[in-house]
Amino acid sequence: MATYEYPDYYESFHCIGGICKDSCCAGWEVDVDDDSAELYSNVPAALPMGARFRKELYKDAEGFKFHLTHDKRCPFLNRADNLCDIISEMGEGALCVTCTEYPRYFCDGPEYEQVDLTLSCPEAVRIFYSSEEPLTYVQYEEPLHDTDWEEDPFDEEDDYSDGTEEDWDDAEEELDDEEDVVDDGYSQDTVLSAEHFTDADRERLRRTLDLRNNAIRLLQDRSKSLKERFLDVEALYPEVSIGSDRKLMDLLLQMEDVNPNWTSIKARLNEDPKRAASCVGPFLEAGGSALENRMERFATYLVYRYTFDLYYHGDEKRVIRFVKRCYRMLMLILGDWCAEHQTPDMPVGDLEDCTRIFSRQVEHSKGNMDLLIKE
Repeated sequence: MATYEYPDYYESFHCIGGICKDSCCAGWEVDVDDDSAELYSNVPAALPMGARFRKELYKDAEGFKFHLTHDKRCPFLNRADNLCDIISEMGEGALCVTCTEYPRYFCDGPEYEQVDLTLSCPEAVRIFYSSEEPLTYVQYEEPLHDTDWEEDPFDEEDDYSDGTEEDWDDAEEELDDEEDVVDDGYSQDTVLSAEHFTDADRERLRRTLDLRNNAIRLLQDRSKSLKERFLDVEALYPEVSIGSDRKLMDLLLQMEDVNPNWTSIKARLNEDPKRAASCVGPFLEAGGSALENRMERFATYLVYRYTFDLYYHGDEKRVIRFVKRCYRMLMLILGDWCAEHQTPDMPVGDLEDCTRIFSRQVEHSKGNMDLLIKE
């Protein structure tokens, strides 16, 4: 059996499509997996979607992608209602893996998969901050999925490149059938089965999850201040210092700018990091227990999601260093907002926006994450 684990807010998420204020189909590079690229290439050129795929799909050294429009929108994001033409014309089963999974996040180990929602999504972060309660996590078990076997959906009988309208109708029926595979948001082919791991692997995973769960328990002890709880969590790890804000700023300046909203914030922080830092204390005081509870949720999110890094790298310092730097980075973004608006009182909606700026800038760039992890 495989164990799946996800946070309590996971099942509350549903994409809100065209009414989303920051569509994931705009301003993002669209990576297309090989299977989807082959499917798109096989759509008859005589059909409107086939002609569009041939125009917009290209391959570079990193893989297949869609050409973005001049204003950085996915070419299949229509302007009439801000919805996806691929879904409208072919159904959700035709979406590439990137579009199917986002903002879902998956990380797997021996007979175990950890699932979460990435906070760069407006609807995900709205749900995340809609509660002040401590995060809880749900586990369930399913039979193992063997990743050694994967059906190839692109055999000779499925080649529609020279097909007729009847062939395309058959293709649409196949795509409709495929929608059930992604309907629950879980990847059916990610949890590796027993023969892929040793008993030592399983023991290492158990220790990692125990460490993660102990850290979350300490973070959620509301009889103490959040600052005291962070100190308790640090005691679980070798002592690690993130250094001064100046040192953190040096790392932030080395980041690639993934989020355009980050660029102006970074410039202000670099010019005068004390300006934002001086606003953090009043901001936390003004927010009271409600804000502290939400910041606890954010810290818990980081620990839950990134302690799993321990399983693959075996370096406890990576976790606490990354968590502390991410938390401080968000605090500086929040302090910058307070300085810009000349008030310590921040509406929850702006807290969501600042968290999305952090998440998109850090969590969508492996290079940026590596900068915050390293010593």
